[in-house]
Amino acid sequence: MKTHEQNERLPAAMTEAGVSDLEFAQWQDVVSCTTFSEAVEALERRLASSSSLVPDWVLLHIFANKQTTREDAIEMQQYFIRHVLDNRSIDYETRAGCAVLTTHALARYGLDPLVTPIVKSFLGRSTAPGFFSTTHAFYANSFLIAMSRFPLSQAISDQFHQLVPAIRKQDIELSDVTLDFLLASRNNSLKFTQEVHALLREGRQLSTADRDLIKTYIGVLQKEGERGSIAKILTLLIAPDWNAATEPQPVEDNDAPHTPSDGFPPYFPIGLFADAYQEMTIFQWISYISQVARDPKVSGSILLDLYSFAQQQVTVSQPGSTQIGLRRALLPAIISGLANRGEAARAVVLWDEYLHRHLTPERVMAGEYLKLDRHLLGAGVNALCKAGRLSEAFETMNALGLRVGEGGYTGGRTKYQYPMLDPGDPTPRPRVPLSDITVFSFMQSCTAHRRPDVVFAMWDAMEGVWGTVPNANALQSILISASVAARLRASAPLREEMQYISYRMRALLTPWKRAAAGVIGPRGSADDPAHVIRGMLAEPVDATLWRGVPAWQRARYIFRTVLFSNWPELQTVEAPALPLREGEPADYSFGDRDAGDWRAVRDEEPDPVPASPEDAAGTEDLQENSPSTQKAAAHSLADDTITSAELTEPAFPNIIPNADVFHRYISMLGQCGRAAEIAHALAWMRQLNILPTTSTLAMALVYWRTVTDDAPAVEIYKDVVGVQTEQENEEAAASMNFYGSEYVKLVRWLHEWVSDRMPSDAVLKEFDRYQHQIIRQSE
Repeated sequence: MKTHEQNERLPAAMTEAGVSDLEFAQWQDVVSCTTFSEAVEALERRLASSSSLVPDWVLLHIFANKQTTREDAIEMQQYFIRHVLDNRSIDYETRAGCAVLTTHALARYGLDPLVTPIVKSFLGRSTAPGFFSTTHAFYANSFLIAMSRFPLSQAISDQFHQLVPAIRKQDIELSDVTLDFLLASRNNSLKFTQEVHALLREGRQLSTADRDLIKTYIGVLQKEGERGSIAKILTLLIAPDWNAATEPQPVEDNDAPHTPSDGFPPYFPIGLFADAYQEMTIFQWISYISQVARDPKVSGSILLDLYSFAQQQVTVSQPGSTQIGLRRALLPAIISGLANRGEAARAVVLWDEYLHRHLTPERVMAGEYLKLDRHLLGAGVNALCKAGRLSEAFETMNALGLRVGEGGYTGGRTKYQYPMLDPGDPTPRPRVPLSDITVFSFMQSCTAHRRPDVVFAMWDAMEGVWGTVPNANALQSILISASVAARLRASAPLREEMQYISYRMRALLTPWKRAAAGVIGPRGSADDPAHVIRGMLAEPVDATLWRGVPAWQRARYIFRTVLFSNWPELQTVEAPALPLREGEPADYSFGDRDAGDWRAVRDEEPDPVPASPEDAAGTEDLQENSPSTQKAAAHSLADDTITSAELTEPAFPNIIPNADVFHRYISMLGQCGRAAEIAHALAWMRQLNILPTTSTLAMALVYWRTVTDDAPAVEIYKDVVGVQTEQENEEAAASMNFYGSEYVKLVRWLHEWVSDRMPSDAVLKEFDRYQHQIIRQSE
């Protein structure tokens, strides 16, 4: 399909490139081929029957658009070496372009041993000069970007170090994009980072800290197993060529006393010349400390020492400075850094100190205070949540968070007075919009403290009240909370049963009223949604329903609405296997364990989730009257059908599910008696090109086994995955016709899709034991 679309656009592209119709028609049989090998064969036939030279655009088109498989990448490298590299009838820049495209193809499939000849073509050989010296800097930058895409490889790491001297020798200017790719490469090392840093210092006279370099230095130090100490990072930044005969080792014990030496940062190498850091600007200190605050190997005490030292140093180097900019930017980083290190109590002390020193009515009215922003508010809420003070975190968020309708704020990226003072509030206080990270941090903490009712209420209110649009993190929170709610015992089960019956009757008898929105009253009124959440936090959780229905039903409906409204084509995706029964809720009589929390040892790193509001610094950012929630409320949740009328536009355009969200969704299905839908969920993942982790696959297979057959799942799994030949495959299928056919079908489908991520039989048994042997109990 992709090649067909490219061939359809080809005539227009050739016209834009100045290729005549006659020339295009002459080479159309070559450029219209679907694979690289077919294009090369057509090209060789043309050259054998004609003495005409191959136009540059034809060669570049073949290298750019005909590589679709690993075999194509290998053949592309061989063709480049044999027919392009030393072909003097082809100009240097065309050859360099083909080399770059070949490198991209090799990197895509991790074929690092084949890239060595191409590296030499850029560096230069005894028989020919290198492309670094004969072509424009564009090709050098493009080649370096392609090299940065290779997976971790010692061969690629070694070749990285050969590139820097050549770049320095030819005086090639590296673009900012190239630098970003190089420093973010998996093959980056401390030595290579220092070499790139030296290039920057030579070309741009950098003498102090740079945000990206700080982050890179921390990353490579952690990757290479070195202690990411403040002393070492700062030394590398401001004096990378400095060498001391005996460098003192920094002490990083949380309980050790910390007494910075006069004139030096905490644990700074004493031998380093003092004026190396004295010229650092406020922005450079902010860049440095903000990144170090994210380094878990730096203790909280050292972080506080460095924060104090930076303020002292700015006062000395910049007399008369109020340090407002320094404190405003660093305070969120310090508070979040302490909270994420498990020192929430110290983080709360800093937050309380800020409130008492800067947000008193007198200071606010006089305008003499450190202004609040969304990052500082988020850091404070995160610290209170990590300290387990949920009620206080909500009251802080509610009191200082700007609401829709206040000061002209309508949610999202609306312009507003920053911060806004509410003239109707008897106590003057600044208010700022809540970031989605702040709301997610609070919801995540409520889930950890087993308060699913508060999570559901926050989902209902976050957009209509505070203008914060739900995202994938919020969706993940409600999926986890729905699983938690299913494991709780209702304090009044008869009352909940009557509420559910009442909801079903209303949905059946008065469908035209189901979309009626609840009233959101102004701040402090009887209809203020904050009253509901405040009341929930004041009492133990006593309900497992979410607005009249079991929580998993509403969470499931929201998840399916997200998928079908953003990707309508998913409604026609068929499940790779069919269940034999519906499934039953998991039995938790042996204890309360969330299947979604289990992880296999071989799992890859999960998708990154911001750990704190400060991690989102620098970025811009249901109650029932919000459009998305009206659609959810207007549907009978027990009905699996979502009508096309409800999908005229995306209901949740900001939610892009990732592997973690699907993991939690499959976990919820298994725990809430909907294991029969797991195969469909996996089919949606494949359609969206989202790769499941080994843990997700293990969990899905164990739950799927409970609704498909009565034979031991692990034995079937070993038989299916262990077959090697087609004949063995057919024999195994024949022997399994009487049991496990749908289980086997799903296993084979998964093995075809993600064979390298399939769990072992030991992993399946491990998950089964974690879930209290649900397979053996069901037999």
